[in-house]
Amino acid sequence: MHRGSVLSLLVWALLYWAVATLSTHTALAQVPLFAEETAPPAQTKTPEPPAESIDGQRDLQQRPPDRQPDSGVQPVPGERQPAQAPLPPTDTRPETVEDNRYRLDNPHIALLLPLQSNAFRRYADAIRLGVLSAASFAQDPSLPVIVYATTEDTYQITDAYRRAMSSGARAVIGPLTRDGVSAVAASGRIEVPTLALNSPETEIRLPENLYVFGLQIEAEARAVARYAFREGGRKALVVIGETPVGRRIAQAFKEEWRRLKADVADEFVYSTEAATLGQLRQLVKNTTADAIFLSLDATRARFIRSYLGNRLPIYATSMVYASNADRLELYDLDGVRFVDMPWLLQPDHAAVMSYLRPDVSSAALDQERFYALGIDAYRVIRALLQRDPASLAIDGVTASITLTRTRQIQRQPVPAYFSAGPARLPAADAPR
Repeated sequence: MHRGSVLSLLVWALLYWAVATLSTHTALAQVPLFAEETAPPAQTKTPEPPAESIDGQRDLQQRPPDRQPDSGVQPVPGERQPAQAPLPPTDTRPETVEDNRYRLDNPHIALLLPLQSNAFRRYADAIRLGVLSAASFAQDPSLPVIVYATTEDTYQITDAYRRAMSSGARAVIGPLTRDGVSAVAASGRIEVPTLALNSPETEIRLPENLYVFGLQIEAEARAVARYAFREGGRKALVVIGETPVGRRIAQAFKEEWRRLKADVADEFVYSTEAATLGQLRQLVKNTTADAIFLSLDATRARFIRSYLGNRLPIYATSMVYASNADRLELYDLDGVRFVDMPWLLQPDHAAVMSYLRPDVSSAALDQERFYALGIDAYRVIRALLQRDPASLAIDGVTASITLTRTRQIQRQPVPAYFSAGPARLPAADAPR
């Protein structure tokens, strides 16, 4: 190799090394000594569909038990449960008629109650639990129960009734309020057996398929009149409560009493004035009556009892049996006769033993009564669906139940009396 060629190669090598070194330093100058950690780009996550949009169904299993579905519609399967099973929970997989696309014609029993009403919620919920308890023990639960929750507003009630019809209801239990019953009766939409849990505001001819059932105090007053008449009473001294309810009770008693061809010997309007009470004591002493009827609640009856003596039998409605928590208070009603339901008076009654007790205070007798009403309401509506209504006869937990020609469900409650505190059934030692 020539000396010039070697020199040329060395020159080109030096130039290549210089260029390479310069490029490396330039690249290193662009790299920081400490890399800053940055958050990764936000990932777009596809949101999960809301529970009520899954397959058009509403799944509210996690809803708190005291919260009602937004639509006020709640289905409950009528499956038979073992005897030890707890009461059905407040909400069991409720679904809305509007959202349930696959069951627009869903055969069911509609339960129409004012569960969203502050005034009636407590009683409506007791009825609801009673109906569901009876449904859970049904031998052949061919129709589930769906609850339609409303306020006491008549428009809401009639709208809920309409939705029940359009959604496949084969029978309806409710409404509960007088206004609601009147509105449904006037709607002209009674297409299936409908068991109203109260009577209309005025005396009307009930539309076809509408039946009236419930705990109307006027019906109970008429039952007391028949009870007193069976025991030999023919002339009554009527102590009239000063409240609207008291006057209604007294009027119902007097109408039935006179229908039985018995007489009202005397009347006395309840008072707490000493002079007036003295007149009552004198009236009881001199009256030709052979029975006394009180259209009073428990508090008023306890107050006035001592002015009535023990010469005449004293009758009243179940309003005098408001609580069994304080036995001392019941002593003040000693000897008073009244009528009430097997649910409270006959724990060994065959029907009573068949159903679970509600989880309420033993003092809350009104809630127990409405719970029992729910049980019998379910049994009655099932009977109306399965047989000729004219043959309806049920030994119920609220009373012995029959149907009148005017489609009134008539209850024959159980007679009882207070003796040394507790309420007792008539026996050989009953007061005479």
